[in-house]
Amino acid sequence: MPTNLIGCAQEGAPCRRDRKWYLVVRDELQTAIAAWLPDARTCLLLVHEDIRMLDAAARAIASSNGWHSVSIGGELSAALLQVSARRRPRTAQDWLTSRLVSLAPGPALCTEVDLLFEPTLELDPLWLFQRVGRVVPTAALWPGSYANDILTYATATHTHYRSWLRPGATVTVLS
Repeated sequence: MPTNLIGCAQEGAPCRRDRKWYLVVRDELQTAIAAWLPDARTCLLLVHEDIRMLDAAARAIASSNGWHSVSIGGELSAALLQVSARRRPRTAQDWLTSRLVSLAPGPALCTEVDLLFEPTLELDPLWLFQRVGRVVPTAALWPGSYANDILTYATATHTHYRSWLRPGATVTVLS
């Protein structure tokens, strides 16, 4: 799958990372989206370890493209409040599928995806995004990294750290 390395921050404002300042390269973000969207049979993962970079990318995409944005953490947590712990994995999977399919023809932009990695939900977020991405073009802001064909969620020291070899998704690494 294609991998793109791009810089991203809120338009017109610098974003601090590793003591270096990166200015928006909105055109490059749009180029990555334009390359994926016409043949969007898989999900697009916009990957970075810094949540602030992902938030900036979400704002840039929403303002430039008018995509529907879904706050997974906020919306899914509300949907799970009244569900027993035993039923939460299935409910979470069904909720994500129906919520994103309701945005057809899309595309849908998934933000705040961390809740999907909660071990008690027993989900494979990558598989879920791939499956729904076949029906509705789906982009997800993925907190983690991608290198040497290995996609990770979080950092190795994080308690919910996970990795996937050859993820089978279009991956764009925000730098």
